[in-house]
Amino acid sequence: MPEFFRLQLSGYIGDEHGGCGVFTNQETRESFLAGVEADVPGLGVRILKISRDRAHAKTTASVLDARCGEELELSDQHWKETGTLIAALEVAGVYRRVRVDDDFSVGGVRYHVESIRDAPACVEITAESPAWPGRVVRTLKPPEPFTP
Repeated sequence: MPEFFRLQLSGYIGDEHGGCGVFTNQETRESFLAGVEADVPGLGVRILKISRDRAHAKTTASVLDARCGEELELSDQHWKETGTLIAALEVAGVYRRVRVDDDFSVGGVRYHVESIRDAPACVEITAESPAWPGRVVRTLKPPEPFTP
């Protein structure tokens, strides 16, 4: 699945003379109001401009991503994607979101995410343990939908 940018624009509150954007912090799922020139704490994002097109019921916001120095446009019509694929995995009863090259350990086993593909959906993962003779490489796929 695509990774969404850490700040999303959800809507607008105000009139033609001014207002605030309704934003969502994707890391905490918190929604909040913010205006132009606002810095979003903890996300490294500054809101530069908010525009409302009443005729098309659309709001856009220009933001500066301080982490990469790029200006991005957010819209309340669709969420901004980063271009990175992420996968949601359950390993030994522990759920986590992973990206390519992520490493994590569960129960003495070290896992490394080799690749993530969206069509067909799959994750290639390597697992290693001192108790094993070598590493194991597996391609994980989502379960097939149940059809009676």
